[in-house]
Amino acid sequence: MDAQRRRGTVSDALDRLGALRSEWQRDAARVPPALQVRLAWLDARLALDGGRLDQVPGLCNDILLLIDSLSGRLDSIDLEALRSNVLLMQGEALLRLQQAEPAGVVFRELRENYPESGAAILSFLIEAREQSAQDGLVSAQQSLIRLADLFPRSRFAPLALWEAAVNAQQRETTSTYQEAITILERLINDYPDHYLAYFARLKQADLSRLLNDFGTALLLYENLLNQFPNHPDRFRALMGVADTLLARGSQNPIHFMDAAAHYERVFAMGMVPVEARFEAGLKSMVALRNAGSPAEAEAAFWNIMSLASAEGFFYP
Repeated sequence: MDAQRRRGTVSDALDRLGALRSEWQRDAARVPPALQVRLAWLDARLALDGGRLDQVPGLCNDILLLIDSLSGRLDSIDLEALRSNVLLMQGEALLRLQQAEPAGVVFRELRENYPESGAAILSFLIEAREQSAQDGLVSAQQSLIRLADLFPRSRFAPLALWEAAVNAQQRETTSTYQEAITILERLINDYPDHYLAYFARLKQADLSRLLNDFGTALLLYENLLNQFPNHPDRFRALMGVADTLLARGSQNPIHFMDAAAHYERVFAMGMVPVEARFEAGLKSMVALRNAGSPAEAEAAFWNIMSLASAEGFFYP
């Protein structure tokens, strides 16, 4: 059943669980206590995954009562981990039901009783994501920063800083762009070997470009290209350089030709998503046209058409 849930076949898992629960209820005394708890937990988890959110808080209460009633007979289960994860599931369901106040009560209980548990750490992330979905970007950012402050060694801390920076960026003001850059700098400094460090520097460069700080943007992109010559997302830094040069073309037309050269490098790269190659080709054509090179712009256009034909875009 759990394998079915992980594969996404929630309805099949629910049917199978329903049959097992019916058998259990007919002769509960024969069902081992640990299995009773696991089946009850799975029922609540499937309800959460299957959208039966209104049932989840009650099912979670039932699990906690079941654990108490079976006290002393559950030696094979880590009860602290179980209770904390049940509270996490209950709080998540309440949040998704837009019952923020009861969810806050559950999360406070979780964080006070099991402060170092993985569930307590995850509660900040779940809370922040729901706040963000409800346009509470400031509250979400605060929850994420709090996670990183309280649990700096958690594997979720770098992700929390990343999402906090994204929340700041989404507020789309000069000050929040700068705030995002500062948060990303913390991620890079505190977790330099984390895979998100590359993307944090890339986003800093993108934000600098949005702030019209083209010099800083170029420096950051070029540093990435030098430090990570084999990174699979190297093309994003190349595109960033080209976009920055294209934006500076109004100051000096020579930048248009430099931008086109970088776009052409991305267009010619083999291990790049085809969408990125099309974008690079189109922007190369624009840059060449702005540079006053219509013949080269036309050649870029036909290169794009050749790619489209090779990818089968001209066929139904």
